[in-house]
Amino acid sequence: YFNMCGHGTIGAVTCMLETGLVTPGETEATVCLEVPAGTIDVRAVIQEGHVTSVSLENVPAYVWERELKVPFEGRTVPVALAYGGLWYAIVQSDDLGIDVLPENIRKLMERADRLKAEVNRQLDQRRAAGEQAPLMDSAMVYTRFPERKATKNIVVLAHNKFDRSPCGTGSSALAALLTEQGLLDGGEPFTREGILGTAFQVHAKHRVESAGRQAIQPVVTGSAYITSFGQLVIDSRDPLQG
Repeated sequence: YFNMCGHGTIGAVTCMLETGLVTPGETEATVCLEVPAGTIDVRAVIQEGHVTSVSLENVPAYVWERELKVPFEGRTVPVALAYGGLWYAIVQSDDLGIDVLPENIRKLMERADRLKAEVNRQLDQRRAAGEQAPLMDSAMVYTRFPERKATKNIVVLAHNKFDRSPCGTGSSALAALLTEQGLLDGGEPFTREGILGTAFQVHAKHRVESAGRQAIQPVVTGSAYITSFGQLVIDSRDPLQG
């Protein structure tokens, strides 16, 4: 399992409130969740009995390494390493040589997964030499649109697995990177679009320190919808019912 999941948090809180597992207020509800990465404070906006948006104050996000030089397909690609509840190897689409578009999903998964493997190989070498170094969980490929304060991205978990959502932990990691690069000012929000065109709003609530590094307290806002209900059945004749 992952230590933290932003879109999973948004979906879980929406389900808890709309099914009555947690009783909401008339216009909002607050929930505190404990996850392996830490404690997450969540606020949901309620309109006419439905959750219209969920904002989660994620664990602190920070940059581990701003520009790791990674050999890839005969050239050197700059990759940032950042944490937002999970670890991300972050690369701009221009540097990877492929646009973040739905028709490129297979190529994006294949290239990003190979890039992540090379990053982790370098980090393995550092650990073998006695250095402290994280292990990248996923790779993120993104494009900036500064004129509209937005990014479009895909988060790749493996060669055949990607995140359909804009990704909450990835949004947090990217917000930390953009803040360190001076491309995101203070609490200025930006729109983070996923590969399918859905979007989260992200901003840095304030600066903090985490793991001995300068970090931000990211806030991610999005929405989710219940699409189905399932029912589990125990048959008394089933030898594996326990």
